[in-house]
Formats: sequence, C-alpha cells, structure tokens
Amino acid sequence: MTRTLLLITPGFVARGDFDARGRLVALGKAVAPPGAVDAGSLTLAALGLVKAKARKVWVLSTAAVTAIVEVSANRLQGLSEQERFTALAFEAEALTGVPAGSSLTVARRLGGDGVAETWWVTQVSERLRQEVEAELMRHGAPLAGLAHPGGMVLMSEKASSAESLEVWDDLLFLRQRHRGAAMLDILPAELSGGLDPLLARFPAAEAEAEPNRREVWTTRGNLSSDSATLRSLHDAETLQGWFSGWLSALDQSPEPLPVLHPPARPMSTARRVLLCAFATALALAFCAGNWWWTQLQLTTAQTEVKKLSEVGNLRSEVQKASQELQKARAEHETDMKRHSQALRAFGAMLEALAMEKPGGVLVRALNAPAAISQPAPNQPPAMETTVTGWCSEENLAALFSQKVGERLQPLGWTVQPARTQAQLAGSTPVWSFEIHLRMETTPTATQP
Repeated sequence: MTRTLLLITPGFVARGDFDARGRLVALGKAVAPPGAVDAGSLTLAALGLVKAKARKVWVLSTAAVTAIVEVSANRLQGLSEQERFTALAFEAEALTGVPAGSSLTVARRLGGDGVAETWWVTQVSERLRQEVEAELMRHGAPLAGLAHPGGMVLMSEKASSAESLEVWDDLLFLRQRHRGAAMLDILPAELSGGLDPLLARFPAAEAEAEPNRREVWTTRGNLSSDSATLRSLHDAETLQGWFSGWLSALDQSPEPLPVLHPPARPMSTARRVLLCAFATALALAFCAGNWWWTQLQLTTAQTEVKKLSEVGNLRSEVQKASQELQKARAEHETDMKRHSQALRAFGAMLEALAMEKPGGVLVRALNAPAAISQPAPNQPPAMETTVTGWCSEENLAALFSQKVGERLQPLGWTVQPARTQAQLAGSTPVWSFEIHLRMETTPTATQP
C-alpha cells in the first residue's frame, strides 16, 4: 500500500509518496497558498501537490506543540502509558500554554537518572486533529499519524558527522549536554537578527568548531549563514532525503519520535445496517432450525404413538404419549407466535426510528439487539437495544424518545426517556443522547 507523508507549515507545504518497499514514487512541494491559514486548507494544499490518491497518510505539522519536559525520577512509576501521557500533559502545560484537558498528548522518554527523567512531549489540539482528519476523509485517505516535523534529523541513526540543528518557525532543535549526556533540546528561535547570532548563543563543541561543520535544516527560505551549511527543504533532493528519514523512523517499533495515532474510527452506518441485517437473518435461521427440530421430534413421537396404539395392553402409555405430543405441538405454536411477534416488533422499531426522527436529530448508532434465547419457564423472550446520536437542541431527544415510545408501546416495546449530555462541536453546542428500548413479547395462552 502506498504511504504518504505531508509536511505542513504556515509558509511551505510538501508531499512525498512511497511504495510498499519504501521507495519514493512521487514528490511535490510549494509555497503555501495565501488563503491557506488553517490546518484543513494547508492539508488540502499539500494533498493537491500530487495527483495520485493518497492511501495512508502521516501529517507532519508545525501546528502541533512540542517541548522537552523534565520530571522527578519516581513521578511516573506504576502508571500506564495513557496515564503517563496525561501526567506529562499537565507538566507541559506550564511550558506550552496548551491546556492538558483540551489536547491529545504523546511522549517519548529521552533519558534519565536516579534524580530526574527527560521526556519529549508533543501535544495536538482536538481542533487540529479534527481539521486534518476531516480534510483527509473528504479525499478517502485515512490518517495514520500526526506529529511535529522537528527532531527527526537529530534522532536519526544515519545523521552525518556534522553537528545538525533544525529551525522550525519559532523553534530551534539541537543537542545539548544535560546531566552528563548529549540530549535533544527544543528552544525558542529568535531570528530577528539573523541565523548567525542565534547560532552564536550555542557554540559548537571544539572538535566540531571548524567552518561548515554545522548543518541547519529548515523550511525558511530567507535565512543565510556564514558559520553553518543550510539544508533547505525547498531543495528537492534535500526534501527527498528528509522524507525518507521520517519514513524510516515511522517503520521502527517503537517509533523514536512522538507520533500521535488517531483512535479507531467508529463503525460506519453501512456496516451497522449490515450487522442488524445479519442479526435478523440469524434470528430467522434460529427459528427455522427450531421449527425443523420440533417437526422432527413430532414425527418421531407420532411414530411411537402409532406403534403403541397397535398394542391394546399399552393403552395408558399411548394416551400419555398423545398428551405429550399435543403439549409439544402447543408449545411449538406458542414459540412460533412469540418469535414472529419479536421479528415484527424489531421491524416496527426500525421503521419508527426512521419515521419519527425529528429534524435536528442525528442517529449515530443502533446497537445490535441481544440474540433471542430460550426464556425462563413462564417468561416471555425479551430483546434490548440502545440508540445513540446527536441533536442540536436538548428537547429534541426527549421528543424523539416520546414519539418512538407512543408508536412502539402497542407492540410490547418499553422506551425509556432519552438521556442527554451537552457537548461542544468546535464552537457549536450539541447534545449527545442515548435511548434504551426493551421488548417483551406478550405471552400467548396455550391451546388445549
């Protein structure tokens, strides 16, 4: 499967497509269009650099917030991975200003000792993820991962002998000695006076102090330096090597860079409908099998009754078998009526959900009903399901459940009032709702 990497910055976008063997098959780059100011429009601009359809996409965006966080050595002990990420998000909030509760966080441990641990933390706002994923979904391309583009050159095992630095918008990525070890650091990049004054604040080691032994990787086209070699990603060959380095990093397990992988997408409406149809077909098959088995038992019982009737001295046994036969037939007819009622009620429930749904209500999911099983003695079979979705006004969910209940009550359904919860979709208030339905078939009197 073709894999696509998108580089998104405020002033520059690029796209690289690789085949299953990791070979570059398409490369595109351009200055960001003047009207592309948000993540969605920049994603669209990057996708349009290559005509081929993207299949699996990693997005490298400078809109993701990244920082180096130091915590005490025992601060994260005993925590699961997700709990560690949450704790690091709160630690990073003081550095990045990004609220921990409104961002998705991923981190990689860089090193540590008995006193402290150093973590590389990347935070992706929910809005950024939604804008990028929505644009990719419009083009039929699933989002495989989202990360900040910085740091790959410094973390790559194939880094050149020269000292490498990376400049991304207002951030500088470099290696500095910390607690006795060379480690990645991320610092603000003040470039108003040019690149050389910034580099002078971080002199190279004596062994690397000779001219042009430092390389600066950047997408900014207005930089120049007398003390370092510029590796601009505007150059196609440099960009190709940079994309290949990122692909190699993504192929490693675990990934050495903090890459956010989106949660699994919910089941599509078509799949849910297919699942409901499969459940219905399974119930019909069960009824047919039950009918066949009962008929087989009835036929066997009738044969036995015929044999017993031929022997006069076994008259009492014949009468007993005849009574059991009649009872079995009556129970079979009762079961058939109950199953038929359950199937009609299920169809009526689907029709009610479709016909009684008011405007402003979106049904998101219909859980598959519980399989109809053999009920307890003297108890009718029951079927339960739950409808979830979204509505633009809180009272619409209650109105929806009320109408559905009025329509389904005569068929044995019990519809509980909708439970709602207010949420925000971007800046628009919406309400999620959940409606629980239960159907108990009406017991049918046994025929004498």
